[in-house]
Amino acid sequence: MLLHYQRRLLLNLCRQTVSISNDIQSVYHSENSKTIQIRHVTSNTPIKKRILLKINTVLNEAEYLIGTQNNSDVTSISCLNNELILSERMVKFPFHYRCLLEQQLAICQDRWVTNDEWQELYNIVGETTKPIFGSVTMLVCVQLKHIERGRSLYEFIQGRYPALLTSTSTTYTAFMNLLALDFFSLSGKKHGQDYSLHEKEICDVYEKCVRDKKQSIVASTAALGIIKGLCVTRLWHEAYSYLPFTNDDDQLQAMTEVCLAALHNDDIDTAIKLVKNFKNPPPSDSAAATISSVLSDMIRDMFRNLNEKNEKSYEFIQHLFQYLSTLDYFIEKSAIDEIKTFFSKYTSNVFNHGITMVYPNGVCKQLPGFSLTSGDLTDDEFKYLLDYLKETAYTEKEVYNTATPIEFEKLQAVLARNKFTMIVDGLNILYGIDRFATDPVSSMVKTINFLKNLRVSRAQMLFIARKHALSRIPHDIQRDLRSTCEVFLVDNTSRDDWFVLYAALYSRAYVLTSDILRKERGISSKSTPAKDTQVNDKLQKWLYRYQYMFVRQANQTFFKPPMAYKLRAQYKDNVWLIPYFSEKPQSLGQRPDNWFFVYKTSDYKPTSPLTPKHQSAKESFSVKQEKQSLDIEGKKLMDNWWTSFCILVLYAILSHSQTNIPLTEPKLTSITAVNSTALTVTWVFANATYDQSDLIRITIKFYEFYYNYGPVNTSISYTFTATNKTITSFTRNFDLVNAFYYVCLSSNSTNVNASSPLVKTTCLLERTCSRANSSICSQIPFVIISNGASSSNSLNININWLKQLPYTQNGATVQLINNSATGTLSTSTENNTYVIQTYQFSSLQSNTSYTAYIIVNYTIFGGILTDAINYTISTSRASNIFSTGDSFIFMICSMFLVFSIY
Repeated sequence: MLLHYQRRLLLNLCRQTVSISNDIQSVYHSENSKTIQIRHVTSNTPIKKRILLKINTVLNEAEYLIGTQNNSDVTSISCLNNELILSERMVKFPFHYRCLLEQQLAICQDRWVTNDEWQELYNIVGETTKPIFGSVTMLVCVQLKHIERGRSLYEFIQGRYPALLTSTSTTYTAFMNLLALDFFSLSGKKHGQDYSLHEKEICDVYEKCVRDKKQSIVASTAALGIIKGLCVTRLWHEAYSYLPFTNDDDQLQAMTEVCLAALHNDDIDTAIKLVKNFKNPPPSDSAAATISSVLSDMIRDMFRNLNEKNEKSYEFIQHLFQYLSTLDYFIEKSAIDEIKTFFSKYTSNVFNHGITMVYPNGVCKQLPGFSLTSGDLTDDEFKYLLDYLKETAYTEKEVYNTATPIEFEKLQAVLARNKFTMIVDGLNILYGIDRFATDPVSSMVKTINFLKNLRVSRAQMLFIARKHALSRIPHDIQRDLRSTCEVFLVDNTSRDDWFVLYAALYSRAYVLTSDILRKERGISSKSTPAKDTQVNDKLQKWLYRYQYMFVRQANQTFFKPPMAYKLRAQYKDNVWLIPYFSEKPQSLGQRPDNWFFVYKTSDYKPTSPLTPKHQSAKESFSVKQEKQSLDIEGKKLMDNWWTSFCILVLYAILSHSQTNIPLTEPKLTSITAVNSTALTVTWVFANATYDQSDLIRITIKFYEFYYNYGPVNTSISYTFTATNKTITSFTRNFDLVNAFYYVCLSSNSTNVNASSPLVKTTCLLERTCSRANSSICSQIPFVIISNGASSSNSLNININWLKQLPYTQNGATVQLINNSATGTLSTSTENNTYVIQTYQFSSLQSNTSYTAYIIVNYTIFGGILTDAINYTISTSRASNIFSTGDSFIFMICSMFLVFSIY
């Protein structure tokens, strides 16, 4: 009988299907059970050996199960109700037993286990496991949160093997920990009244096993279990005496438990004292060192147990946020949701809170006039990091895979020669932009084009890579690279990342890379850990401020700009701002996209951004208010006309300096079809003598669609952030031929002295050229102009609107430039392709050319657009051939004919 069981049973350790002989009659799968049940196994010993052989392979114990050894330890297959427990050989050693039991119980529901069942399990474990049977099993129950199973285990040990409780403290301290699980995560508890449902059991264990024991022999893990147990009872104050026995790894968790107990019992003063002594950072998740689930859970539980009616609650919150401001770790959205719930309990006039986005320059979108603290590094911090790099460069172990003295001297010479503003991690970009390993030439060409679009001069850009990066690149492409930037190649055995980091720090330049410096920060390599947490903190701060993170998504390549602000919780101008992740990050390079803010309405008055005209009015009003206050202060001061004059002049100067900061946006000038598949977007910056924007960010978004084609494809194909204003165009190729493109250019112009950024979005519509002839391009994308019926004194002009496209017609205007006559809409018909509107002109001169100025208006994707075109059309000749002109020509011809006869 083939038994294929896909659940995470104990059998999954070997990842194989177990074959059981037909001799086993009582093996069955219960539909109501999540596990395989085994009852009354009557199979012979060789069959049992084959079963265990499959499982023991992972433990390298197969040699003891081969053959027909009569002295084998394989004596039985036991059953703990519906939970499969195998032979003594499998559970002979404590580590094996814990791993197997952990895997076994992970798929089982928590339940009360009888003493006989525990006795059966105890009987088959190895002799080395029996002395610590209780502690190991209890720890598994704590890990899986099996409270009922743990309670039954403690009763079994207490009744049948009480010596196990005195031989080690792990069993009863883990039991106290188990009974206290998730208490502070519960909602709706009454402060100082509700305690754990297992309070009596915890106190009994504490009285019998802990209280009278000498505290000097309590280990850190045991002390943590005692603290957790006591904190959910009325004896929570006694947890203080066990805090000194926790080591650095357990100290934050232990202090957090006591702090939660103090909050639950509404003892805010004690909670404040504890939070002020939080020193250690929380453990970080393995997926991303910048996020901590432990920290998120801690913040969530603290706000869940904090009494909003206590007048000192906000004081506690400020100390808690102050602790967050010392960390480079971020919390998750679940914690922010709990904070928002807490503040929503207050009346609306006490606190104001919300979520804001932050621009790259640190300006908060939802807090007008407010910007985050600058994230620039100090001279001492740059020196600290450079010294650290020098210390790790020439250690005996790393002399060949980091840097050699000769290479380092060459790098110093290059850095001394030029003042670089951009350092490029060459191999990182080459492998990121395309398949450099299989197609190095194409990858290099794309990289060169990408670097050219950065618009950084050759003398200011340094490209660093290993020598093999250019070994398969033709010389002409290498020349193109060297004409774009300076190139510095290191030996193939050296670590180019170290050179990139040193060059960027030495030059205080930006770095273009998607690397997050795992090794330098001691994240992934235990053999070369970071010097200490200061190195990690400073490198993280530097990355946020100076890294242009290269990103490739689908077929698009762009970079995330560095952030000018401090990426930590911070308190500024009476406002607390807390960064958080709305979704769990997938890599270390991700950054929080949202900030939670809160402030007392009495401490902070947000102001809306004003135009220069409004600002001037406000400033002049302030002068009047100042003058009135001076009147109230005393007549003597106002008698001093010189003082009053100086005050007015001072206000005028301040008003001028605050209102004349010209911010301008780049103007979208044209969208030009290059051929049947390409467009060029062109924009222009304001005159440099007028524009004072410190930083301008441009994002170009393309809406791509096709006539009668299907859905609209949306993509952001270009993102540019810089202080220079030399890039003024962008060309992109598309997959569709002769398609339509709604192109939106969004700009964000900022100045450090301006209260808010200038954000503008301008959109235009264009269509690429004809497939048959790439030089034939549409002047008005949605409209085709054609001649209608005409005569010697009238004209008809047809405006053909394309159908089955995502836009709405708003009308058109047709006017003749020659005589300013406006056409009249005479008819409107349609076919399968067009809506045809005919505009008629009358009382015109025959055989005359007219130029029509045509304006079409339409709405697309919520935007109203207008296109204009000049169109030339002519009236026909008059039907009477003896008109004045024709008669004169006929007379001349007739006279010539008569004279020629004679």
